[in-house]
Amino acid sequence: LIVFWNFYRDFKIFGFLILVFALILLGFLFKKIFERLFDGITGDNLGALIEIFEILLLIFWRVLWQRL
Repeated sequence: LIVFWNFYRDFKIFGFLILVFALILLGFLFKKIFERLFDGITGDNLGALIEIFEILLLIFWRVLWQRL
């Protein structure tokens, strides 16, 4: 994400879209990690995954939107 952050500083909106895309990929990565750790996705695991992803998305969205 640090690499994507440098892109954001240089290319503003293009970098912002790259960061959003990186967060989506991070969500898929979290899903794979949860599937390996807990032998599949259950309701509780899915809820935790969604909460983690929402927090990351809101933090990045709030910080990056103010910098546009």
